Amino acid sequence: MLKLSSRHAALVLTGATLALAAGVLPAQAASSASSASTASTASTGWRTAATVASKGKTVVLSGIDAVSARDAWAAGAGFTSSGKNDVGLIEHWAGKAWQAVKLPSSIAKDWNAYAADFPLIGASSATDVWAFGDTPSGTEYDGYVRLNGRKWTAGKLPDSSISGGKAVLVAAVKVISSTDVWVLGGQTSASSATSTFTPYAAQFNGSKWKTYSVPGSGVITAASEISRGDIWAVLGVPSLYTSVATAASPAVIQWNGSSWKTTAVQPSAVDLPSGANLTSIIASSNGTVWIGGGAANSKGGTSEFAAKLTGSTWTKGSLSAPASSSDFSLISVVPDGSGGIWGLAESNELNKPRIWHLASGATTWKSAATSFGSSNHALLQLAQVPGTHSAWGVGVAQRGKAVDGLFAVDGATPR
Repeated sequence: MLKLSSRHAALVLTGATLALAAGVLPAQAASSASSASTASTASTGWRTAATVASKGKTVVLSGIDAVSARDAWAAGAGFTSSGKNDVGLIEHWAGKAWQAVKLPSSIAKDWNAYAADFPLIGASSATDVWAFGDTPSGTEYDGYVRLNGRKWTAGKLPDSSISGGKAVLVAAVKVISSTDVWVLGGQTSASSATSTFTPYAAQFNGSKWKTYSVPGSGVITAASEISRGDIWAVLGVPSLYTSVATAASPAVIQWNGSSWKTTAVQPSAVDLPSGANLTSIIASSNGTVWIGGGAANSKGGTSEFAAKLTGSTWTKGSLSAPASSSDFSLISVVPDGSGGIWGLAESNELNKPRIWHLASGATTWKSAATSFGSSNHALLQLAQVPGTHSAWGVGVAQRGKAVDGLFAVDGATPR
């Protein structure tokens, strides 16, 4: 089982590499101002759009969602080496620059605790925003903060009580509307160094939360909604937690409007690499579904892969990832706005990310051009900007001895 203290992740510098380290850094209720700087660069290719710094803190941006070119949201946290004065961060894009959101003090206190471990965020409009996280220690519940109209509130996720021995790892968020919000991940008891998860799915219907039984084992690591009654998801272990969680059998599941079911056509050992772990999915209304993850390679590490479902047939996707001793996994896939797909591959050591692109009508994934300069950096999630050919990404970037939050963009900066 998973010790709560090991769930908290801090970024440290090891040589020339951004590395992931687990430690006990209890989040506190103190507030801290963050500052953002914007980069001025060309309008094509993946590049730095802005960075977020918080004095004396390592800043990690881990979640992002975009409603439109003038409305996007990001979540993260600022960590200190001592664990004191750690803070949760929420950033908002309104068409000109990323700006820190100032929460009411009572809400900020909750968010500072919930944002301790790679928080995620989702929005359906500029006035319907949800940010989710979990608490690393103490007797707190896993929970969220919510913008409902003009008011921020805080709440607890159902069936999570650290004091009662239950904890939820939030791995995917889908805010379809103010009356249809999904939190997906895994649930475990918090009593030992490794964890066996059961899938966790909770839905908010506008007035209350309800949890649903999910077939299979492991964590719902990613989800893709086609409509309110048609959501696809994959079971596996999030790539950043593979060292503290037991492996799960890869599976594809689907929400049919009333329950979660295992899909009729599952990828077989022929369709997936040996030892595959699923960490991403994107589904479309034409019946095409892409899944991705990581699998063992010849160098003793794992490399990213992709597989495609067309109708009732799974096929291996042509994604020729280089092998290394690092553990890369395809962790985020989003539309590119032109009929193609962006794919983000990241290592649990937070090496420089690999971004892949599958152009509309193409069969082969190609490595995408990036221009982040010479500094070490990592990305943790992508989000396509609806109605545009642009996409956002969030993560971290090294600045001397400091580590700042990173906003990346491809295409024209959304306005």
